[in-house]
Amino acid sequence: MEKLFVWVVLACVLLSLWTGRTEAAAGALLDCGSAAVALALTLAGAYCLWCGVLEVMERAGLTARLARALRPP
Repeated sequence: MEKLFVWVVLACVLLSLWTGRTEAAAGALLDCGSAAVALALTLAGAYCLWCGVLEVMERAGLTARLARALRPP
């Protein structure tokens, strides 16, 4: 997968140089980079919240009850 990603990035850079649209490619790269960081932070927040909820459930004994209730007969 890494090799595919490298080839795609290299192809994009070469095509932007060939067509003379390097400024547009650089702008798109920066926009996508900032969007990726924002998405990662959003998902990290949701992950932390869910881990906290599961920790509270574990300490309250709810996960064991839920496991028993969902166990096949």
